[in-house]
Amino acid sequence: MALMMILANKYSHFLSYIINSLFANSNINFKYTVLPVSWYNVTQYITDTLKLAQSGYSILLPAIAADLSQKDLINIKELENEALNLIEVLKPLNSSYTQSGEVGRPKLPVDEKSPKTI
Repeated sequence: MALMMILANKYSHFLSYIINSLFANSNINFKYTVLPVSWYNVTQYITDTLKLAQSGYSILLPAIAADLSQKDLINIKELENEALNLIEVLKPLNSSYTQSGEVGRPKLPVDEKSPKTI
């Protein structure tokens, strides 16, 4: 894996150079990247990138590592959210990332508070 990633990085630098020399301008610059995924570490890579995605990082990395194209990912998300309306049916578990609004117990009116309350 280590030797192949050295060669893959050289190949990605070469392709980035070719693509940028043909199509780049002052506003657009391309970067070709080979993901460090092999047959031996694909499950660990998907697990790690999925944990990052749950923290707000890109969902594309675990999807690409799972051999989904960007078009497939968009089609699946459109099917789930628009056609099947699964966003309303299957809500994620509450966590600090999915909750909104105030946390903790709702505030009581002053007359219902204990005299010991600060």
